[in-house]
Amino acid sequence: MGEKGFIISTILLNVSGNAIDITGKSVKFLLSLQPTGSNVASGTASEVDAVNGSVQYVAAAADSTEAAGYNTVLSYYCAWQITGTDFQETLPNSGFSKVVYQPIP
Repeated sequence: MGEKGFIISTILLNVSGNAIDITGKSVKFLLSLQPTGSNVASGTASEVDAVNGSVQYVAAAADSTEAAGYNTVLSYYCAWQITGTDFQETLPNSGFSKVVYQPIP
């Protein structure tokens, strides 16, 4: 993704589709090139609205050094890891979600 980095935002939902209150918890963003591969980027997500489960990850250009030509579409896989005092949960529960990056010419 190269020179500018990116921002990924989401609302963390439980299996019933309700927002997860992340007040007092930490959330880590994980990014991989494969759904079961090692992370190419990870870091602490910022809370946008903790009570309503809204978070974002602001990546630096160095977080993804995947080589690509001009106007190249790239696919990544991401997950969010919530950690509390006595638990850890990774969303989505089924594994990583696919994210497609397509530059706007």
